[in-house]
Amino acid sequence: QLEKLLNLPPDSLSKELELQQEILDLMTQYDIPSSLLCCDEFTDNNTDQKIEEVKKNVITMRHIISPPDPSSNYEQHERIGKGSFGEIYRGVNNKTNQAVAIKILGNSDTDLNDIQQLVTELSQCQCPQIVRYYTSFFKDSNLWVIM
Repeated sequence: QLEKLLNLPPDSLSKELELQQEILDLMTQYDIPSSLLCCDEFTDNNTDQKIEEVKKNVITMRHIISPPDPSSNYEQHERIGKGSFGEIYRGVNNKTNQAVAIKILGNSDTDLNDIQQLVTELSQCQCPQIVRYYTSFFKDSNLWVIM
């Protein structure tokens, strides 16, 4: 990886380093697994395109997760099922003692677009017959969706 960076033209190297810093900052702030933000390798011909792809992923992740990590607010209990994306657990909000469902999605369960669609649909739904979305965050490289 370092050898590839050193062989990049100065403009591409600068963009790559800025992008990597942005990715690291975001991963640190939101505890996001790198596999959800990174894209294919950069080449001289696609650097701008890949930067835009990663920036789009960064914006998407900022939109669907809640900082700082609220995982201490929720306690995971027994598994109650498996959904189309990930497993579902019974849980409780430690501050309010309210029962919640916790959907846990691993890195391999889905891709960024599916995660964004799931969280967007849940957060916009106001129907009393459909589960209510509360928050989502990363814990141990898994996305927790609290409903």
